[in-house]
Amino acid sequence: QAQKKLKSFMDLYQDDPNIEKAQFYYAVTLSRQKQYNASTDVFKQFIKNNPRSPMIQRALYESAWRARNRKLFTEARDNYNALLKKYPSGKLADRATFELADLEYETKHYDKAIALLDKLMARGLNDEMQQKALYREAWSFLGRKQKQEALDSFEQLIKDYPKSEY
Repeated sequence: QAQKKLKSFMDLYQDDPNIEKAQFYYAVTLSRQKQYNASTDVFKQFIKNNPRSPMIQRALYESAWRARNRKLFTEARDNYNALLKKYPSGKLADRATFELADLEYETKHYDKAIALLDKLMARGLNDEMQQKALYREAWSFLGRKQKQEALDSFEQLIKDYPKSEY
């Protein structure tokens, strides 16, 4: 229902000042209805047509997240990197950096994952994100067969966060 109303609004009021919000939420709506290809196309169009929109950061993040969940790793990586290049200190930068590091881990690019996690942890994170980063870093070291570095990361996690679920 929301999808039809947003599409109708966009078709009727192409010059309305709220059109970019409608386009963004139309893409979100398509995605939530599991119409991923259509959602991806609308996000791509939104990003291309609205480069100065205050919603671009979130559109890049949403695009990256959806691509990653669909195992489109190159597309996800490109969107995360575009977000981080344009908004290195933006409100989604830490989350995007962690998710990009997680993607690199998942695709067995352990060196890239570790570099991103080191950069992320140097920023000063909240406790939950710091725990996740240490945990993922330890597993990345294991992926590289660096058992001592992995052990060091796990020990740091236990020392700093003894009640951690990780």
